[in-house]
Amino acid sequence: MPVKPSLKTNYTQGSVKATVSLDNTPFASESVTLRDLGAEYSIRADMRSHLRYLQFFLDKNITPGTYSFGDGPGEIYAYLYYSHGEFGWSYYADSGTLNIAHVDLGQQLLEATFEFEAPGMEQGDPPVKVSKGKIHLTGPRGKTQ
Repeated sequence: MPVKPSLKTNYTQGSVKATVSLDNTPFASESVTLRDLGAEYSIRADMRSHLRYLQFFLDKNITPGTYSFGDGPGEIYAYLYYSHGEFGWSYYADSGTLNIAHVDLGQQLLEATFEFEAPGMEQGDPPVKVSKGKIHLTGPRGKTQ
């Protein structure tokens, strides 16, 4: 069985905020981490007090511009993990946009806005809408795991 390499998690200064249609609690990250996964970066914004997080995957060579979620394999994808008490669901973006104004993920810097929709989990459930999203990463926090 092949062994996967160890990956460094960078604790990043900044925040991720959004409005989520599942309830009236605005999403406001309590911590943000950035991981170099080789060909892409992962940005995870945790709201631990409510057992939810937003996770984004960005191509390592991404530049400022507007990108679409749900276009198949490409430069970006994202999902919202949301705890429903005894179980949790991952809502994967199948439409929406990420607008990057500034990016240097090697330095843990990102200014972007986003919105996306994800299908409801059970037949007849309305789609989950994530709107008014803002990513504001301002550099390393200094602690590594």
